[in-house]
Amino acid sequence: MRYVKDVFTVHFQNLFRNLASLLFLWPAVFLLLGRRRVRDVLRGLPRALPKIGLIGLFTFLFQLAFTTSLYLIYPAVMTLIYQSNVLFSVLFAVVFFADERKSVGRRVFQVGLVMAAAGVLVVIGAGAELGRARFGIGVLTVTLAAVCWAMVGTLVRKWLPAVPGIVSVSAVFTCVFPLYVATYLVASGGFPIPRAPAGLWAAMLLSGVVGMGVGQTAYYYAVGTLGIALAGSLGLLIPLLVGVLSFIVFGEVLSLWQILGGVVLLSGSYLVIRSRFGSLEGG
Repeated sequence: MRYVKDVFTVHFQNLFRNLASLLFLWPAVFLLLGRRRVRDVLRGLPRALPKIGLIGLFTFLFQLAFTTSLYLIYPAVMTLIYQSNVLFSVLFAVVFFADERKSVGRRVFQVGLVMAAAGVLVVIGAGAELGRARFGIGVLTVTLAAVCWAMVGTLVRKWLPAVPGIVSVSAVFTCVFPLYVATYLVASGGFPIPRAPAGLWAAMLLSGVVGMGVGQTAYYYAVGTLGIALAGSLGLLIPLLVGVLSFIVFGEVLSLWQILGGVVLLSGSYLVIRSRFGSLEGG
């Protein structure tokens, strides 16, 4: 997403990636579930359309903020800051689900959360761009994305627990698609198709299918199986790979303090995961 930012705008990225994911997801729904089961599941969806629509709205806000942040901040720092979503996931979990309160009441879980929060703050505070307006706006958009994504997980678990994850995400993406079209039309004053090399189009296609289609489907399943707090905390493992790739592609280098902050953040994620599994085994 960062690599193609000089060719594709935020709104076109979101539109194209959403369309690519839908062209992958709906055939996958019928292939994996079979026509009869899909028919049975789809019969119950009209009653849930208002709820799916609200999940779609938070998904749209998440995607808009997430993509915009990558135009402002390099991926390694951005993904580390984004892991603050585990804090919001835990907050929503405590408010909405009694079974998740068992996990957050454990001392190991609380220590892990504090470490994760401290790690995020160190990553932000130790950055060379701290104090620059562009970086500050980037941090705010990343935080907004984290809040919206935590809310998506909460609502999916609360409202669509009986719907297969791949059907839920396909329905949500279908509902939100007109928003991506409308925002691109308004922002561009029409519907211009960017000129770009085939390699960049391929990168966008892969990003839509894997990043949105496969990635968000996996998250929907994880929320239903593991709960919001644990599913959100697993995302704390992402920055390691992103940091390596960002160094290779963009030459992004983290400061020593940012690396230490990342270590604390990831260590906290381990404690959160360990505590959650301990709660599941005990209950």
